[in-house]
Amino acid sequence: MNGTYVITEYEEKIMGFLLDEKKLVSAEYFSEDDFLYNIYSAKVIDYVPSIGAAFLDAGLSDTLYYPLKENEDKHLYIKHGKKDSLRPGDEILIQVSKSPIKTKKAEASSDISFTGNYVVINRSGRINISKKIHDKDKVNKLKEELLKLLPEENIYNSGIILRTAAQEADIDAVISEANLLLKHQMEVIKKGLNSVPFKLIDSSSEDHISFVKKLIIRKCYDEFTVITDRADILKGLKAGIDVGPVNIKFYSDDMVSLLNLYGIEDKLSKAMARKVYLKSGGYLIIDPTEALTVIDVNSGKSQGGKKDKDDYLLKLNKEAFDKILDTIKLRNISGIIIVDFMNIKDKDKYLEMISYIKTNAKKDNLLTYVDMTSLGLCELTRKKTKKPLAEIL
Repeated sequence: MNGTYVITEYEEKIMGFLLDEKKLVSAEYFSEDDFLYNIYSAKVIDYVPSIGAAFLDAGLSDTLYYPLKENEDKHLYIKHGKKDSLRPGDEILIQVSKSPIKTKKAEASSDISFTGNYVVINRSGRINISKKIHDKDKVNKLKEELLKLLPEENIYNSGIILRTAAQEADIDAVISEANLLLKHQMEVIKKGLNSVPFKLIDSSSEDHISFVKKLIIRKCYDEFTVITDRADILKGLKAGIDVGPVNIKFYSDDMVSLLNLYGIEDKLSKAMARKVYLKSGGYLIIDPTEALTVIDVNSGKSQGGKKDKDDYLLKLNKEAFDKILDTIKLRNISGIIIVDFMNIKDKDKYLEMISYIKTNAKKDNLLTYVDMTSLGLCELTRKKTKKPLAEIL
């Protein structure tokens, strides 16, 4: 499969558009004001046990939401009062784990983590291995070497996740990266614990370069091209991308814009519409609300015979779910998602549909199948990380 990443200006923003062959699969905007994954020294300004959260001031434009259960026993205190638990006035080190979305505040975590090409360094205190790595001998060797990197007195409870990309990588390269990131984590935490409140300790925000490098490392494409009409972006790409293979191009035709060359505006308009058509003639109606997103599957002009109606509906629902996966990833729809599929009466075909949904939902590591309600509605949840595309645009 061939991939193309187009970086150009769209609606007064520098955006990156990823195409699988000619299909638009993601639209990325990396703002200079984005503070996702940045690490700050923050002050607890409110403690609300009734909602299981505290609110922090990190010197940003708004307070940060800090879930207590997820961060239990992980607090990194800079200054702590004479109390048994976290309280207003305490100063802690945190990392922004989720961007603000609509009316929801950005979220903070004490799990200070750093993501590399082959490993993720976190504060789990354990070595975890991606289930997609099947070479047991290599896994055992890597695990043995990674355990040696963790300090005997693991005061920050450092841990390591071995990513899928490590399967094809040289063992020395994996160990070297893990060692560097572990040292960086410890240096950042040590620096943060000796700082004052409201200070940026480390900037880890993603940009176009890091996004492209992830795609290359994961070997998502047989051939991969990055093209831009911005000289400043081109310079950064050539200097920052030290992995390969990738073809970096500069586009300088004044007659036809990059957006028009790849038909991006038309693709984006169709993908962001309330009514999204399926190849079979059916269509989706997508209605985002403040609390959740509702998706209705309709047969439209697509018709099946009376004898094989459930076979036809099963095929339509599978096609609809594939389109739903593409759409929610492109739009970055998150939170609760309710899907009203076409009603299948045959029990075996109904169960086949559910099995298909469960299996294919795993293609998006942010998406989780929850259940089918008593009304036959499909419940999904998708982890919130970045702002939805509709909000950015």
